[in-house]
Amino acid sequence: MNPIDEIKARVDIIDVISKHVELKRSGRNFKALCPFHTEKTPSFVVFPDTQTWRCFGACAEGGDVYTFLMKKQGWDFADALRALAEQTGVELKPQTPQQIKHQEASAQLYELLNTATLYYMHLLRNAPEAEAARDYVVERGLLPHTVEQFQVGYALNQWDGARDFLRSKGHTDDNILAVGLLVEKQDTGRRYDRFRGRLVIPIRDLRGRVVGFGARVLPGKPCSADEKPDVAPKYVNSPQTELFDKSTILYGLDMAKKGIREAGQAIVVEGYMDVMQAQQSGCANVIAQMGTALTAPQLRQLKRYTNRLTLALDADAAGRKATLRGLDVARQTLDRKVELVFDPRGLVRQESRLQADIRVATLPPGLDPDNLIRSDAAAWTQLIETASPLVEYIINAIVTEVDPNDAKEKSAAVAQAMPIIQDVSNAVERDHYTQYLARRLGVDERTLVTMTARPGPWGGGRVRPRTQSATASSISAPPPPAWDTNEPTPSPPAPEARSSTRLPSLHSPKELYCLNQIMTAPHIWRQVNRTLLEHTLRPICAQDFADPHNHAIFLEVQKLDPPDYNDEADTIHQLQGSLDEALLPRLHAIQAQHTPNPNIPSEGIVSDPVPPEKVTRYLASTVLKMRVEEIERAKSESNRALAEALSQDDRAATGTYTQQVLELERRRLKIDRALALIGNPLPSDHQRQR
Repeated sequence: MNPIDEIKARVDIIDVISKHVELKRSGRNFKALCPFHTEKTPSFVVFPDTQTWRCFGACAEGGDVYTFLMKKQGWDFADALRALAEQTGVELKPQTPQQIKHQEASAQLYELLNTATLYYMHLLRNAPEAEAARDYVVERGLLPHTVEQFQVGYALNQWDGARDFLRSKGHTDDNILAVGLLVEKQDTGRRYDRFRGRLVIPIRDLRGRVVGFGARVLPGKPCSADEKPDVAPKYVNSPQTELFDKSTILYGLDMAKKGIREAGQAIVVEGYMDVMQAQQSGCANVIAQMGTALTAPQLRQLKRYTNRLTLALDADAAGRKATLRGLDVARQTLDRKVELVFDPRGLVRQESRLQADIRVATLPPGLDPDNLIRSDAAAWTQLIETASPLVEYIINAIVTEVDPNDAKEKSAAVAQAMPIIQDVSNAVERDHYTQYLARRLGVDERTLVTMTARPGPWGGGRVRPRTQSATASSISAPPPPAWDTNEPTPSPPAPEARSSTRLPSLHSPKELYCLNQIMTAPHIWRQVNRTLLEHTLRPICAQDFADPHNHAIFLEVQKLDPPDYNDEADTIHQLQGSLDEALLPRLHAIQAQHTPNPNIPSEGIVSDPVPPEKVTRYLASTVLKMRVEEIERAKSESNRALAEALSQDDRAATGTYTQQVLELERRRLKIDRALALIGNPLPSDHQRQR
């Protein structure tokens, strides 16, 4: 038995979940208020017989002990595996010497950054030189407990203050340089402190570990002997290091996770001070991006906690053509008050792919979130509640610059807005925004539709797939596996005591096939997601993979971001470096699901090449059949819970579970309709005699 399954055999899900949630027995099962959304009536049920959990309320999610810890703690699969292995005494495969060496080196760097954080905090509290910094903190309205909570500190106006202190604690110059606390002159090799005479703000990762710093100049105070406050950069941030990657970090997310989940949305602002003031004022769902456009890894992190994201932008940010022209330009320096940079087209694509709801709130002129929250908290709340949908905001930003009497400006606005509208995957929303643009410009909607249909730099009417390589475009479909029939998907067997019936067989063929196609043909993955969205169904996601091995591997593949890989060998290489060793055998099993070369005869039989569109439909139908199986498992759990509620004459619970069963039936019907429309594009005799 592999470690993953051995842990599940030893652990009791009740023991694990009860450490995070107050469970109460309800017949054979246990109930609680759902830890993943706010509710007054318990809808979170744990099933000891099957070692699974499910929310029958707003979340409508479920899983096993691994998925619970991943969702509750914000962990990846490896974190959950290690925690449960330690709890159950299961020995994981020993790490290689290289892995141990790397882990020890990383631990030293984290310890160094923690020591530096405490050093800066001590200086802010006690150093006479930090008087101006203490005054500035008070001026910004930050209370002592907030300063302590965010570990704000001060860097002395010295070339070697931090360096000498960290050396005295046993840290080497090379490590101090490696975490970005030193600057090294290329011509002379001289090293000196990066942060001098500034307020220092630690930047923490999702697990609360300090990975870098942002340092703010103090008004009217020089930062060093050769630096004047009126020309010094307002902020100096840590450079890219092994631990600090600003494209994956969201400032304050480690503290805001719970608030985001409870509020049902995350609010993204520009500055560190904005986040601190928001937390201090009770707005616990506010985070800041790290001076760049929002990235796919950042959005995926947020998607763990909510599917609604609101960007709080300055009144003039992204409201002019000049800003929209700079879609892909990230802030390189923070030497002035900079507008929040974002990529409209990129965000629209991510919004569609992640099934997120991205909105934009425009701040009053001259105010930032810090000022507004302090002066008028009600106005801040109203601002967020009335935020505009992303595409609507972009259209307004473009149209605002247009002279309504200038036909050429209208034409230019259409040329700028329509590609963004085309990136909206949902056909109904696409039509809505086309009509909205037509109304705003005062033109006939039919004109826009006609222009969209014409060939040209932005024509076509649909999101056009990227040009694929010869290898990608010639992909052939795999031979239909055993489940490729027109027979209805059978219901799962009745559960036995302590069996994990939610999980399919260790070698779940549908899941292995899907992962193989996702890893080897990312363009097919994108096309399948587009097909599913056309049927108003969610794209392929980790929730589709019931087996915890496959669930974890999909999450790692998703981090690669499909547009960034097209080579199977490179994909496998990257995954081998990032996956926990316990998952490597499953990775090899997925890799072994190879499609026979359609052009090489085998005993007189040749596989006919299959067009990519048929492969897309085939993979889409496989995903939907996986979802049907999950619905049947959920129905089985719901019916058991319903039977318990009826036996106890619990009318409230009976109504809840009855509604859940009806909802599952509705979802099953919707999927069945989509399956009928997508169909099975491959004949059962895929390999035919010529």
